[in-house]
Amino acid sequence: MSRLRSWVRWLPLALLLAFTALVLAPDEGADSSTLSREGGGWWALWSYAKARGLDVERLDLPLDRVFPEDGVETRAGSGVLVLGFPWQVGQQPGESDAVERHLRAGGTVLVTYRLDQFTELEPMWRILGADGTVILRSPPPASPRAWWHYRHERWALAPTEALPRGPVLELPATFAAPVAPPSARELYVADDTAVRNAPLIWIQERLKGRVVVLPSDLLTNAELRRSANADFVETLIRHLEGPWWFDEYHHGLVDPALFAEGGGRAYSWDLLLLHLALVYLLGAWALGRGFGAAWSEPPARHGSASNFLRSLGALHKKLGHHRDAARKLLDRSLDYRRGARRPEGRDVEHLRREADAVTRNDEFLKFARRLASREDG
Repeated sequence: MSRLRSWVRWLPLALLLAFTALVLAPDEGADSSTLSREGGGWWALWSYAKARGLDVERLDLPLDRVFPEDGVETRAGSGVLVLGFPWQVGQQPGESDAVERHLRAGGTVLVTYRLDQFTELEPMWRILGADGTVILRSPPPASPRAWWHYRHERWALAPTEALPRGPVLELPATFAAPVAPPSARELYVADDTAVRNAPLIWIQERLKGRVVVLPSDLLTNAELRRSANADFVETLIRHLEGPWWFDEYHHGLVDPALFAEGGGRAYSWDLLLLHLALVYLLGAWALGRGFGAAWSEPPARHGSASNFLRSLGALHKKLGHHRDAARKLLDRSLDYRRGARRPEGRDVEHLRREADAVTRNDEFLKFARRLASREDG
């Protein structure tokens, strides 16, 4: 029972450490990032585009620096800006205006989405022409078995008349999608019974440029293994002339020069505060738990010389030191006589034989009395 109580006492600390490990665990790769080789990353898309000879580049600056307002850079309007959502870093001030400048210069924006019940569209989507979101699925069920089927549900995407020869695509079901404006051309719609004809891929002429919207899962490493999805990517590469600029700043890739200017994101402060909070909680837990029963000083034990001698005599009796004690007593008596310059006497040898013969208490007592009377005489 005590062992069980010990486990229960340590359980909160174990749960706290496990939660902290999950929070601080480094990500293997950000979704929709060309640097990630995980299932939700875009490493395969990046590698394929480079192999096809497409001019590709990773952007490690905020979009307002990629397309500055002063117009010194000539990048705006000359290529395809690829924005892969979800972002791991929120939108920065001035970035919507930068994307608008790129569109007004005749550029193209390829934007992807992955929405669930907890995700909201970034303000950037208003510049891209989306009018909010449309819910396509119900929230996840509470039953573990039903949730598993919900999590692994897949939809078929059928091409519309705008893309008559397009392949039928297959993707994981999405909770919601951006609402396509009336002026948009629908390229693919969901072919699932529950959400039939819901537009999931569309293109729109926006300002003087183009906006292409599609699900993020279509370009992931896991989904590009399907031949139909790979064929669609090939179609994108043929129709969206390069260069392609992949926004990696919002997935965590930052130019080191930004930190020198003070424009970098100081994640270390967040981790420092989290570590301090953990140390504080551990300290409070350690100081709050009991360290055992209260300490009390044991009472001092007082004894007398007689008690000590009695216990010492009992010990010698138990060990059978009668003969040794008699010899020692005789030697002390002789030393006393020498110190007092008195003769040892003629019976010393006889006394030594008597000392060697002592084996019991009464014999030792008789021998001691004889030595005492000898000294008195």
